[in-house]
Amino acid sequence: RVLTPTRRIVHENDAISMVVAGPAGPVRRASRMSSANIQLRHAMRRLLVLQLVLTTIVALSGFVWQGLIAVRPALFGGASAMVGTLVIAWYGRRAERAGASVTRNASLIYGSAIIRFAIVMVLLFVGIAILRLQPVWLFAGFIAALLAQMILTALVPETKTWRAKR
Repeated sequence: RVLTPTRRIVHENDAISMVVAGPAGPVRRASRMSSANIQLRHAMRRLLVLQLVLTTIVALSGFVWQGLIAVRPALFGGASAMVGTLVIAWYGRRAERAGASVTRNASLIYGSAIIRFAIVMVLLFVGIAILRLQPVWLFAGFIAALLAQMILTALVPETKTWRAKR
């Protein structure tokens, strides 16, 4: 009879470890996720929520100003920026799995910037050329979502200390 191990996640002081129940009792395995990685994930979630809120505000103002014709482009522009944020988050997780390899992490960072740029450009092209969305509202939603990155960078305490060191 084969027993499959049960897994449970334990949170201690912002570090996460996994407890695996084996035949000799519970065995604790440390996860690779440090408190810095947890903070990064929380910052990415806050960024996505703020991007969604600002994009919704632009879409609602477009609805008040020009009606439904402005809502879809604003939401599409904001969604394009959010897809770029998700690409960065996905590459961040890949860098987390790569460990402390500097060359691997550097190549992932540069690769993610190039892929993010390409994906966002393709989405904006699709919105303007294929879906025939109004460019003014498309870029308004896109800029609002990008503005969320600047706002979050100004509000996060870790970035304030980093900027002060420069």
